[in-house]
Amino acid sequence: MIAVYILAGLYGLCVGSFLNVVIYRLPRDMNLAKPGSHCTTCGYALKWYDNIPVLSYIMLGGKCRKCHEHISFRYTAVEIMNTLLWLLCVRMFWAQSPLYAIAMMLALSIFVCIAFIDLETMFINDILIYLLAVPVIMAAISGAGATIAERAIGLAAGGGLFLLIYLGARLVLKREGMGTGDILLMAAVGALLGWKATIFAILVASVTGTVVLIPIKLCRKGNKEKAAAEAAAEISTETAEEATATEENAESDETEEESDENGDYEFPFGPFIILGAVAAIFLADKAIGWYLGLFA
Repeated sequence: MIAVYILAGLYGLCVGSFLNVVIYRLPRDMNLAKPGSHCTTCGYALKWYDNIPVLSYIMLGGKCRKCHEHISFRYTAVEIMNTLLWLLCVRMFWAQSPLYAIAMMLALSIFVCIAFIDLETMFINDILIYLLAVPVIMAAISGAGATIAERAIGLAAGGGLFLLIYLGARLVLKREGMGTGDILLMAAVGALLGWKATIFAILVASVTGTVVLIPIKLCRKGNKEKAAAEAAAEISTETAEEATATEENAESDETEEESDENGDYEFPFGPFIILGAVAAIFLADKAIGWYLGLFA
């Protein structure tokens, strides 16, 4: 069993390094294989000893060997995160079914890519959603986790609920309440976890999304009001001609602010879906068992 942990840790680091390539290149329509790993600032082609997961970042002090520009810690964070998730899969599922454990490892790695790309671009690439079909099929074949019927219900329930939210927003608010990528992602999560764990995932995603996004939106609104007040104070000290021009700009800004207040500013929800899915993978069974035990 110790050998399994060692292999999972090593492969988790290596796959995590590749995930960084996907996260950076896929949204930019770049080839994932060519060119080789390089500094995104100066183009310096990394040597093998510059590309060792985690260790190279530490040895280089977080800077490029050639241009000495700062290297984002995100690369190392992704490597560490993927490794920990893979080790946790071994801990939780290997004894139950090695195939199921590997399926969850693959799914979690894809989830990491989706979350970080959505955070950067507010876009979920369909290719990554389609790739989730591989761990879904592997998990179903393993016989562990949810049954095939529960996965089918989860796919329909997860995707269907988010589709209703999407259509409702288009009908009532005349805009998209969420992206179609979120709908497909939730359907894939439902197929991977089954309907029971999917409910838990949606609950976690909704609560964390509300807790995080509402303060951000309120903060944005406060900053805009402060900027508007400062602009109004400046108007009083300008000439009449300058004031007129400034007022026109202020009206334009006010229109943009009203647009933001009406909820037009977009926030990526994919990372919260991923957070809910990860929580469901490791905690749903225990949480559901605890909840049902309250009524026993």
